[in-house]
Amino acid sequence: MAEVSETPQNRLAMVGNALSKVLPVVPEYLPGDRAIIFVSDETCSGITVHGYDDLDEAIVELFMHLRAMFQATGRDLDFIGIPDNLGDMK
Repeated sequence: MAEVSETPQNRLAMVGNALSKVLPVVPEYLPGDRAIIFVSDETCSGITVHGYDDLDEAIVELFMHLRAMFQATGRDLDFIGIPDNLGDMK
């Protein structure tokens, strides 16, 4: 499982963290709902993951949504995994 920090790493991640704390008070919110919250400005960005027990699952869902966004605009997006140990490959 990917490691995740419980401490926001920058101002925008702090904003995302605060937004995630509001989710449970939204009337339509149900236990088990999950969210990936992006906050950005002109210079940097922050991301907060809410409700996921496994960050790897959040990453896969994020990729699936990105691909769907591309397809909705008539384009395609494919992801190709590249091993960290490219120098070891023969």
